[in-house]
Amino acid sequence: MARHEPHPVCRKLRELRRASGLSLQDMEDKHGVNSVLMGSYERGDRIPPLPKIDALLKLFGHRITTEPADDDAIRVSSDIAGDLRAIANQLEKNGEQIADPRDGAGAQLRTDRDLSYPAKA
Repeated sequence: MARHEPHPVCRKLRELRRASGLSLQDMEDKHGVNSVLMGSYERGDRIPPLPKIDALLKLFGHRITTEPADDDAIRVSSDIAGDLRAIANQLEKNGEQIADPRDGAGAQLRTDRDLSYPAKA
């Protein structure tokens, strides 16, 4: 039977277990994780379900993270808008202005409304 390359999650589980100094038997004895099942995950014979991956990662002090949610993007956009307002205010003090490409040349960026883009539907 030809060997296959394990899924990156499976390789990571093995890497974390070994870095923790635990054998498969230690995983069973200390954490109640079936050693045969853990071995099949690590080899990539089986892909663990997401809740199992999460539980195993927590044993090693890790967690599953996700891409930023829309509200995170809005928060970042708000932070950027604040930075742009500060730049616009500094330029205005120096007698200069920033053109807003949405409104045509010469529009100044002064308010949240001017810097906010509509949320995606």
